[in-house]
Amino acid sequence: MSDFWQNDDNTSTHLAFVFRLPWNMILHFENEKFEGHMFMQIQMEYNPQNSQLILIGLPKPPNTDFDKKLTVHQDAHFVMKLHLTIGKVNIDNLCKETGSPFTIRCGYNDKKHAATYVDNQFIINQNGVIFTFDHFEGTIRLSQIKVAIKLDNLNSNNLTKLPPHLYGELVKTKKGVELLRKTKYFESFVEDMLSPDCPILKKRASLWCIGHIGLSKNGFALIKEAQLIPKLVQMAQEAEFLSLRGTCLYVLNLLANTLEGSYELEKCNWLTHITGANIKICLPKDLKQFFTIKSSFKDLQKAPWPLQDDLWKKFDEIMKSLHHNEEQLEILHHISGLSSNMTNKAAQKELKKLSTRNPSLFSDAYLFYSVVMMMTFYKFRRAMRRDIFALFDKLLNNPKVFAILDNTQCFGHNII
Repeated sequence: MSDFWQNDDNTSTHLAFVFRLPWNMILHFENEKFEGHMFMQIQMEYNPQNSQLILIGLPKPPNTDFDKKLTVHQDAHFVMKLHLTIGKVNIDNLCKETGSPFTIRCGYNDKKHAATYVDNQFIINQNGVIFTFDHFEGTIRLSQIKVAIKLDNLNSNNLTKLPPHLYGELVKTKKGVELLRKTKYFESFVEDMLSPDCPILKKRASLWCIGHIGLSKNGFALIKEAQLIPKLVQMAQEAEFLSLRGTCLYVLNLLANTLEGSYELEKCNWLTHITGANIKICLPKDLKQFFTIKSSFKDLQKAPWPLQDDLWKKFDEIMKSLHHNEEQLEILHHISGLSSNMTNKAAQKELKKLSTRNPSLFSDAYLFYSVVMMMTFYKFRRAMRRDIFALFDKLLNNPKVFAILDNTQCFGHNII
């Protein structure tokens, strides 16, 4: 695997996949006066000498209220907790998937007992994660957080071999190919692959069978005969379900192991690269083809994350047109925090304070309209949705509210 990254022939193509992954560095900050979190701005560097990807988290944006609260007295107590994810997948500082959020902690005691002071900066190394604080006139402020991730944790000596597959072994002989033709199992796999009504798990299982069949020269003849390469490429680039795209990516890499498969994939603008460890990697020539997600508003309602920029620009325009005051914007900010496991507890606490201090804030029909917009576009758990409606319980008895919702159009579709 180290050869995969260190091969100079196509290193930029390989790294493009890693750089395009949805990396997140989420920082939770807490002291005696303040508690909150932020998504850090991420810069990435690659060190080819030791095959390391370095994530650099910077507070963003500068000079905001949260950014200013990161500046504390040098003797003040504070706690910072860093949480790493790729998309919605929790990872640790070694880039290994974890079931629950893996937290890297840094605080006052670490600064006091474990920090190195260099050029007006406190540098704290927490298990390979480096927190850097600027020191200025008796105060300290978080400057950056560096996380170094080793990209060649799997080398050519410990790669897991692909386990044998029944159909993959069968088509290695001509008699096996004849038997597969007679039983018509291959036709059933192709039918599952192309059928829009086939369940996702069954379709993915059939795709894996097709991939293993095409892993050998004899088996690939069946793939070519059925003209499946263009269809597999199209599915990898356009499938509605991202799990199908991922399965197709693996299947195309299996097919690229034959010379004929490499040629056919090249016709579809997918290039095969042979690494120093004799591993074949197949990638699209234009990576945008693989990462582009097309959607309509109805598709968007099913999805937990934004799928198309133009829709979200319109969403922002509608939100701005409602002209909420600062208190209402604060409520919307905390309600958005209910959509994340990292922030829902703090958001619940703040919303409870606001509802106790000023219950009339939650009686504005247009604020409730904005909340319904958020609940339509973002993913909230059932318990969080129940809590949100509880905040506006008095408003729900007002028929005028539902008249507003029924008569309001968003992007040509009713909100609810």
